[in-house]
Amino acid sequence: MKVAFVLPGGAGEPAGGSRMILRYANALAAGGWAVTILMPADLGEAPFLRRALRHGRFWTWRFTRAYRPTRWMTIHPQVRLSWVADLGVSHAPCADSVIASSVRTAEAIACWPDSAGRKFYLVQGYETWDFPPDRVRASWRLPMTKLAVSDWLCELIASSGERAVYLPNGLDHVAFGRDRPAERRAAGQILWPHHWLAQKGSDDVVAALAKVPGLQLVAFGTASARLGWPSAIRYFKNPSQTRLRGLYNEASMMIAPSHEEGWGLPACEALQCGCALVATDIRGHREFLREADLDTAFRGFHIVINAGIEGWIGKATGLLHTTKGLADAEAGGGEGRVPVADAAGNALVGEDFDWLRGEPCGCEGADDPEDR
Repeated sequence: MKVAFVLPGGAGEPAGGSRMILRYANALAAGGWAVTILMPADLGEAPFLRRALRHGRFWTWRFTRAYRPTRWMTIHPQVRLSWVADLGVSHAPCADSVIASSVRTAEAIACWPDSAGRKFYLVQGYETWDFPPDRVRASWRLPMTKLAVSDWLCELIASSGERAVYLPNGLDHVAFGRDRPAERRAAGQILWPHHWLAQKGSDDVVAALAKVPGLQLVAFGTASARLGWPSAIRYFKNPSQTRLRGLYNEASMMIAPSHEEGWGLPACEALQCGCALVATDIRGHREFLREADLDTAFRGFHIVINAGIEGWIGKATGLLHTTKGLADAEAGGGEGRVPVADAAGNALVGEDFDWLRGEPCGCEGADDPEDR
């Protein structure tokens, strides 16, 4: 069986949504599927000069292979990585199933012929940071099967008159786990994910933590560190999966400051590695942090309801400076504590998702695992 995932661009940097898709690709390839990852240099809808620059990037990255995720993630050797100029019909694959991963990729594959395979749309967020809400919702009404990573996205899609299959993110307990107990971590070390989008809340954390003495501040992300950040902040750009696990295990506290998430994947990974967690009260965090669990399985992990940045930073630093708080965080941070799938890929290859298989497409020949 052949399946193609369509990303909105290159995967040279470790973005969360791309990381989940690549995990699915690895799991399916290990199960015998022929998997292609399509990555376009240009999605259109840009001024002429910008599109010309993207055209140049296509040829540059094709030579340097900067689009490939292999620098920061291990990819199964039978996964084909295909770097294409755009998502025009000429680049449509011959597959049994094709899976879009964003508004623009869904709009593109909607125009592809039936030979591209049955069409699916993996909704990982409410993409209003890039498009007007009406356009995002219109993409959900395209004629393809919708998959959503969270209950709240399923509900939002339903409010647009469509139905989505719930496909929660799986957690990789091989890539992420607790290597260092709480007593061996720096008591004042706080970690958070940085992103250039204001809605991700990184600037909120910096503004609040800069006022608190005695902390070791560490951030990571794909964007460059902000100009004007305090010099005490250590920043790791594009950390490998191994380095990211190390950062999670060095920190005592993870702060998840986002104003909106489809699913808070870094927060889940931090929990796997034994971090205490302070998270904003948003729907994407409530997917895996439930109120009923906070005093039992999730001791030491906090959702602060209707509190400003100063309030939940205060709670974070208060927890860091109490022995009991760190012990509770350690007690709650074990593997299996987060109520989602055990490993990425299980949901897609499990028998509950036999509908992904369909009938073989009958394409002749086999693609090389590597696009050239």
